[in-house]
Amino acid sequence: MTGVNNPQLSAALSSVKSLAPLIAEERERLDANRELSPRLIDALVEANLFRLWAPTEFGGVELDPLSGLRVIAALSELDGSVGWNAMISSSYSFFAGRLPAPVAKMIYGERRAAVAGQLRPGGKAEIIDGGYQVSGRWAFGSGSKQATWFLAQCVLHESGKPRPGAARLPEMRLVFVPAERCRIHDTWHVSGLRGTGSHDYSIEDVKVPAEYSFDLLADQPTRAEPLYSYPVMGMLLPTVASVPVGIARSALKAFKAIAKTKKSFPSGQTLSEHPTVQAQFARAELFARSAETLLFDAVADLWQTV
Repeated sequence: MTGVNNPQLSAALSSVKSLAPLIAEERERLDANRELSPRLIDALVEANLFRLWAPTEFGGVELDPLSGLRVIAALSELDGSVGWNAMISSSYSFFAGRLPAPVAKMIYGERRAAVAGQLRPGGKAEIIDGGYQVSGRWAFGSGSKQATWFLAQCVLHESGKPRPGAARLPEMRLVFVPAERCRIHDTWHVSGLRGTGSHDYSIEDVKVPAEYSFDLLADQPTRAEPLYSYPVMGMLLPTVASVPVGIARSALKAFKAIAKTKKSFPSGQTLSEHPTVQAQFARAELFARSAETLLFDAVADLWQTV
């Protein structure tokens, strides 16, 4: 179910709404500390907003794709960095449907489970008996502060050389490593989304059992629920797009509030009374709402097909 009568969606949106005062209180500290505060992490964990697509069997919410996007957009409307953190962990909770059930339970079954990491290749996974020897460094480890596990996309190596895959490209493997086996490098010094904690991270000679990995594009679902038959990239890319949907909503609301009191020169009219401003605001709102509608309609259509 994806509509207003979906009790899981209603409950998740209610949880997001209840977080508004805390997020407003913590916003300045998000930028100063460049990561979520312990209070915010605890609140997001309590609301189960890091596991929106994890199986209910493991304590996740297991929302349909569109409902999850609605929740991420609502959270991003309160704060882009908070929405991005929840988006990353929740997107990666979808991977529970690509791993063997015991492994998925190990990674996602804890109440505080939060997976961080990067899907672009940044390291190598040397084939060894029973798994892989992994080393490398990756950028943009969003959510590193609260991560319990990191994932890392690696080029598969055999006998010290990249193993060729389809279309003569190197074969890839997405591996999962406990957070305590990863090193976080303090590199996130930026002007926007500062609170995401998107630092570099590295892994050095860590042995990863084969069952703690999968091929991001080629492997098939390991669970029978319809959600996990949804295509991986069809899930990940729209989920990223739901964050700017929420940020755009917030920007429009903020401008509308400013326009009620800020006056233009030399007329002395408030911006809200100025015809040109009204027209440009309407144009901006049209673009934002059109993008949101297109995104949500496309995901709903794909979900119906699945």
